[in-house]
Amino acid sequence: MEAPTAPPLNLDTIKAFIGENFQGKLDNTMLWNMNFDAAAVKSHSASVPMPGFGITLTSMNMQKANTCLLFDDSSCLGWDSYSQDHWRDIMTSAYDGYAGYTVRISVKSHNGWQNTIADAERRKIFAADLAEISEGYDGVELDLEWMDGLQTNLGLLAREIRAALPEGKTFFISCHAYGAYRFPLEDMALVDGFTFQQYGPQTTYFSWDNYVNTTRNFQNYGFENSKIMTSYATTTSQGSNGNGTVAVSGVRNGFFDAEGFSAEVNSGELNGFSYVFTGPMQTYQRAAYCVENNLQGIFYWDMGNDVPVEHPFNLAKWASYGLNANVDRHITHVDVKHATNSISSVAANKSSATMKLAKSADGSRAIIHGVENPAKAVLYSPLGTIINSQNVSHSAIDLTSIAKGMFVVMVTDTNGNTYSSKFVN
Repeated sequence: MEAPTAPPLNLDTIKAFIGENFQGKLDNTMLWNMNFDAAAVKSHSASVPMPGFGITLTSMNMQKANTCLLFDDSSCLGWDSYSQDHWRDIMTSAYDGYAGYTVRISVKSHNGWQNTIADAERRKIFAADLAEISEGYDGVELDLEWMDGLQTNLGLLAREIRAALPEGKTFFISCHAYGAYRFPLEDMALVDGFTFQQYGPQTTYFSWDNYVNTTRNFQNYGFENSKIMTSYATTTSQGSNGNGTVAVSGVRNGFFDAEGFSAEVNSGELNGFSYVFTGPMQTYQRAAYCVENNLQGIFYWDMGNDVPVEHPFNLAKWASYGLNANVDRHITHVDVKHATNSISSVAANKSSATMKLAKSADGSRAIIHGVENPAKAVLYSPLGTIINSQNVSHSAIDLTSIAKGMFVVMVTDTNGNTYSSKFVN
């Protein structure tokens, strides 16, 4: 067979076969991008860094070392340990045994993406491809970047995506704070939520006042509270020293370990440059603001630049404190030892998970469902402080004197059985 005189084109459509009908043992195989030069390949030939918890991989590894085949899974010998599915499985393994989380895949912009969504046929192709890669995820998100003005074509693309996505998949769009992207209001129902990027690199986007003002801009334009996800960042602004600026940094790079640092601090110094960021207390306040204003939630950019979870100022923890949010363990087995004279009481307590609280139409009461003969209700703050205690009348809790916020509600029935549930007033 003659050697080709030129490299093949359209490499993305070529299927590679390694060891077809081969009888023997294959070594680990790495496929590098053609732009990864020989010296770089050689430097990694002795030990290829593998993804995992506590391991930092550079963009050179992740973008140019395209495929890693370890042949260590007999059910899928071609499993790529550098694939997006592998990254996903590593992240979701952190939640093994837990419920209450979802995973969606984000699609970023590409050269000429405005032309893509301006073309009706390309919108259909885009949507079909997105539906295909949604397999293995709970939903998808568009992060097309730097749009402004009324996004009519984005609305048309949303129609195609919603029609193509399998039933049950969620669909989100990520927007910068600039102009709020003005997504067409008539297509709002097609999208499950909007993640608004309220952080730099400009310093102004790290301030509390700017956070509140941009959130109000979203609301004033017409984004529904239930679709608004605000944000904070574990990255900083650009660094400045009066003579120029440098690229953003991450809070993990020593900012929170500086002498005298406290939760209220939102700025720091690194290598002679000044940076601003959303500090722990402001992160908590941003998350609490979401609860107080009945917003969908909050997200952050990006996981790799936060300090470790065990650090007292880990921002993800402070956001969780503000939301009073968590994921719950799966309970797969319970050993129950019934007292012979308390069967009815134990049986009654087993139904505690069924208690639900729902606001009345006028918002003045919380109606109790799933509890027979409720007698008393106690409302606790997320920190465990008793906010209110009252006798229950007509299976409802009086909310007229209760402030807005997140509570844990404990209800006791006339037999002394207790039931608890979270509730947002």
